[in-house]
Amino acid sequence: MTSSTSATTFGRSLTSNHWGATRSLLGVPLQPFSFRLEAPLYEGRNEVAFYEELGRLDILTPIQPDLEAQVYRITPEGTIKPTGEPAAFSDSPWIMIKASGDRNCLLWNRIYAQKYGILSRNCFHCFKVVARPGNLDQLFEIHELQKRMGLPSKAGIERRPWATHKGSYAAFWYSPMSEGLEGAKKLWKIVAEAVGSLAPVILKRA
Repeated sequence: MTSSTSATTFGRSLTSNHWGATRSLLGVPLQPFSFRLEAPLYEGRNEVAFYEELGRLDILTPIQPDLEAQVYRITPEGTIKPTGEPAAFSDSPWIMIKASGDRNCLLWNRIYAQKYGILSRNCFHCFKVVARPGNLDQLFEIHELQKRMGLPSKAGIERRPWATHKGSYAAFWYSPMSEGLEGAKKLWKIVAEAVGSLAPVILKRA
């Protein structure tokens, strides 16, 4: 099997790691490539093994629910892009008070981390303040408090499998990413004073 240099290079880059395979999620078009079945692509490598390697590359299946929900779309140019419409997931346990304008958690968390196992470098610069109410009444009180504060925040039930406090009630406030740890400490002080004795309040990274 023989192949053009561009086809060989692109095929190798795609199968080397998931990051290359998911470049399209950043708006980078998927480049077309072709090859002819004539002889082994590399010495000692048969066409079956090559197809098996390519078969492990699956970009669309992990995000199929998001495509069907029209959170993302495939453009005529072959690029995967967000639709631009607000995403509402019926299975979400969270009530969003106000979205954080300097984060793209839908892409970084729901797509990169949950679908492809990639941790975005942006998450290392994400600080948030977390309150953990002990019962449903306290959760609703904090929810009303969040609405009055008008800051980027959410409240609900922690269901994520990797969470330390899975199954508990929680409320999050998001610190501006440009302000780093110092800004997060200021936000923690504001939230802690506002929440008072309703629930313990901690500062959390990522």
